[in-house]
Amino acid sequence: FQDDQSHCLCATNEREWFPCANITREEFREGVNFSVDNFSMRSCRNHDLDRSLEFDIHVKENELVSANSSTRSKATAKEMSDVYGDTEVRSSFQAQPNIIFLEIDSVSLSFSERHFPRTWGLLNHHKILTPNGGRTETKCPTGWCAATFNKTSVVGQNSIVNQLAALSGCMDQPWDSEDMIHYSRDGKDTYCPKSGPFNYDEYNFDGDDDVSHFHWIFAVARKLGYVTFFGEEFCYEDSPYVVQGQSVFDLDVDLSLEKIFCHLARIELMFDGLLNSERLFGVEYDTKNIPDACFDGKSRGDIGLEFISQMWDAYSARPKFAFLNALAAHDYSLDAAHMPLGAEKYDKAVAGFLTKIMDSNEEKETFIFLRSDHGLQGGPFPIEYSTQIEHMHPWTAIITPSEHHTIDLAAFSSNQHRLITGFDIYHTLRYLMSPRIANNDERKDFGVLFNEGIPPWSFNIFRDSISTTRNCIDAKIPIDFCPCTSERIDLNPNFYVGHSEKKLTHPELEYDLNSTKFRAKRSFGVSKSTVHERPSIHYKDTSSTLDCKSNLSIEAYIDKTVLDLIGEISMSYKTLGK
Repeated sequence: FQDDQSHCLCATNEREWFPCANITREEFREGVNFSVDNFSMRSCRNHDLDRSLEFDIHVKENELVSANSSTRSKATAKEMSDVYGDTEVRSSFQAQPNIIFLEIDSVSLSFSERHFPRTWGLLNHHKILTPNGGRTETKCPTGWCAATFNKTSVVGQNSIVNQLAALSGCMDQPWDSEDMIHYSRDGKDTYCPKSGPFNYDEYNFDGDDDVSHFHWIFAVARKLGYVTFFGEEFCYEDSPYVVQGQSVFDLDVDLSLEKIFCHLARIELMFDGLLNSERLFGVEYDTKNIPDACFDGKSRGDIGLEFISQMWDAYSARPKFAFLNALAAHDYSLDAAHMPLGAEKYDKAVAGFLTKIMDSNEEKETFIFLRSDHGLQGGPFPIEYSTQIEHMHPWTAIITPSEHHTIDLAAFSSNQHRLITGFDIYHTLRYLMSPRIANNDERKDFGVLFNEGIPPWSFNIFRDSISTTRNCIDAKIPIDFCPCTSERIDLNPNFYVGHSEKKLTHPELEYDLNSTKFRAKRSFGVSKSTVHERPSIHYKDTSSTLDCKSNLSIEAYIDKTVLDLIGEISMSYKTLGK
């Protein structure tokens, strides 16, 4: 491009990059000659993401989106009136609250304490106060209640499994002790719990029917009248790294960031001459020297937060559900000093965003879920034992209005110190979204129409008091990822280095008590872990467990056998390094 305005490209939510000479940034933003919706981009001269790119976010109410949301709410009210009676619904119907679900990828509880001091400062300022020192009741003096859950566990290794639990209550593999329904589409398998009044046994799923509204939180929200938003901070078109691409669920939301990051990826590849040779979801913007690239002065993390903030203003009259997966901490750099820089920058953005939302929300009708799916799992650092342990303990915090009718403060507070998972997050989200009737002691509003697909083993964090004796089996945490030392004996360092989403599995071993030889039953290699995979030792069937010709005593023979076994195991693992 030359240094004039005659060679410019523009892009909007509706159009890919196109020539747009002789129009100013202000005119383009305001929709002069072009229809713009939610955002506008303009790049002139030699393309540079920060210096030549002009990028504006301007979310305005789309009347069709609001009308559709209202129509779905009315349909829900009709369902309720058919069950409870028109008079009761009209006189006692309570509006659903707004929900922000901010997921910061790859952040353990300990990592958040090290690198998110501003956000922790906000959480501590609004911290729920529990009875002690003569205080007899649980309370939240600021009008907001912030709770941090220090026993949150993953339910799998990667983002897909943990997001599937929190966003659908489902799994990517069956759980033997539970009655699950198996959905399959385009080679993707999803296993969901049978619960609620719906008769799953009579439902014939042929791969084309939409089952999302039974499980998928975005479909549930839309059905109940929410204006919905989904955000990933990269172009997830054809990406294998998003939950909707690895499950049976389709993503159908009112607003998203997809076009923004796909446009940015395309123009980046276009000017590098790689548009037709590189995958859009693989485009990276940060480098060793620049941990967080700028887009016309905005960091990648700022984009989603600004979009949600404007969405809250534009659709103030409608219930809203927004999910954003942030990648600021998803840094697998080789440089330990560089790795947390993006997270520390994002900490400032998150704290500012939460403060703005809470200060502007005078009616206090917004619930904020701040969580991670797992700790760091990629790059060289998962070979360190502390990182392996932190991986199982993701950061989870929830900020709620203190006086909201859905909250039992005592239960909410005590659950901070209970074992919880993404399944419990999902249960709680479903509870918040469900329309309810005030002063209904029988809780008919939650039990009859809107609880299909909620895992029966999960808990509502706001109202159920989770037992201190809950264990990994109860919570449906695979033993390989169970954080409870009372339930496993193998919390030892392992060999996996966090490459992609795979880990190095232990060898399957075979030991012959007659020959006292220890052999690997199969070759070593990197393979994807499964829910039920375990390291195991197989003993060959022998006619005698002891060598009767030996001059050793039984005790000495056993000691020698154990030492030989240990030696053979050690040699086998040494061979692995070669």
